[in-house]
Amino acid sequence: MSAADHLRTIDAALPDETAILLEASRDFFDDSSEDVINAAMAEVEAAYRELAAELTARWGEPTTWKGSVTAWRRESDWLALSIRHEDKELPVELYALKFTHPS
Repeated sequence: MSAADHLRTIDAALPDETAILLEASRDFFDDSSEDVINAAMAEVEAAYRELAAELTARWGEPTTWKGSVTAWRRESDWLALSIRHEDKELPVELYALKFTHPS
């Protein structure tokens, strides 16, 4: 999916504390070799970078939490992106978290 598709998905999500799976690679049960996983990670990272650039243009400069979560804030609205890969056989996933935090 393109960054524009991801933005439409995020915009359509419920406004408060919504975790949104934007993109996922296939799982790696049949082949969990480093080359295969790295190729999938590169694809998801490319989608992350493209979406992060669009979000920065829309929301301004982000904050990074714990090195793996990038977040943008506009007033009390927050939007965070993160890439997850929980185990070598599981998919590489790109998530957005959209929530409101009262000031």
